[in-house]
Amino acid sequence: LGLSPCALCCRTMEASPKRFQPLTPIVLSLAVATAALASDNLILNGSFSTNLANWNEGDGAAEWSPESAVADGTGSARLTCDYASPGTACSPLLQCFVVSPGSHLLQVAIRVPAGQAATGNGYAIAYAYSGTICSGAPVAGSFYTSGVAAGVWRTRWIPVTVPPGAASVSVRLSVQKDTAGGSFDVLADAVELRTGLLFVDGFESGTTAQWSAALP
Repeated sequence: LGLSPCALCCRTMEASPKRFQPLTPIVLSLAVATAALASDNLILNGSFSTNLANWNEGDGAAEWSPESAVADGTGSARLTCDYASPGTACSPLLQCFVVSPGSHLLQVAIRVPAGQAATGNGYAIAYAYSGTICSGAPVAGSFYTSGVAAGVWRTRWIPVTVPPGAASVSVRLSVQKDTAGGSFDVLADAVELRTGLLFVDGFESGTTAQWSAALP
């Protein structure tokens, strides 16, 4: 054809440009970040696959439920707070694990079952401890997700900063009961504590402190 290899290559690229479109830096960065997030969940059995294994009992009551925030064949935890006084909170399930200092992201999905006389909400909390078994007084916390009182699944997140010197984190699934007497239930699912943050503050903290209107 009388064309150099370079010219032939260029002609081929012009003839089918879509074949050679590279990923943009933004798409590539998001793909890498998503892959990293997907591999770093520190919570064991956060999807409550068939039971409450790996979770410890706290105050209140907990049982496995076949309902799930995602249609993946797993279940959830049904958490009950039955304190008589109004405005009280229970943490029926908790989990302790060894963790490294740094930025983490706590996630939980909550739904309030219908037909209850009592009202309230559900949320997750994280505390950091200097020992490896979550004993003694916390050295950091409390990191609360916002509460969910809706009858449909809602997911909440909160950044968790584990300070230098901390060796373990306790994650607690909690129920706030607003009314006196009786009991109040919530369903909890999709519990995650992941290392690193895709954004420093995805507004879960309730402020815009990490955001700026000025372009760099």
